[in-house]
Amino acid sequence: MKNQSGPNLSSAEQLKRVRWLSWILDNSIKVPGSNFRIGLDPLIGLIPGVGDLIGTALSSYIVVLAVSANVSAWTLTRMTLNILLESMVGVIPIVGDIFDATFKANERNRKLLEASLENPQRKKLDRRFVILIVSTLVLIFGLSAYLAFKTLVWIINTLANPNYAV
Repeated sequence: MKNQSGPNLSSAEQLKRVRWLSWILDNSIKVPGSNFRIGLDPLIGLIPGVGDLIGTALSSYIVVLAVSANVSAWTLTRMTLNILLESMVGVIPIVGDIFDATFKANERNRKLLEASLENPQRKKLDRRFVILIVSTLVLIFGLSAYLAFKTLVWIINTLANPNYAV
């Protein structure tokens, strides 16, 4: 039985959407005077408190599309780990944004998705694994929210009271 509830990545339009989203988030802006490109993801991450949450949510959409395309469990695991790594390092002020600009989790996930779609032997997912992946993405989002909140509280308290102890 075919899953009709989510988007279907067999259409060229859905794959085009994944390519566009990964490009806009990771490579859409050329750094002047270099060949290096960044996207909106590290810039969004500069917004205190919510930037990394927004980036995680946008990155998770590519994984949701991969789930609907019925890619292998291994591919989904790798994609989720890319988001987890970028989200956890991303909440560290400045360092996280530099990591985000260079690691490019969305571009990595696009390549993983395309490679999985090109492989005609990809395995179908069972319902339990999809629940596990979605739960992991929700956990990543929640943990990112918590860490962003704690970082914001620390910054505010440090600015308001230079003797603030962690």
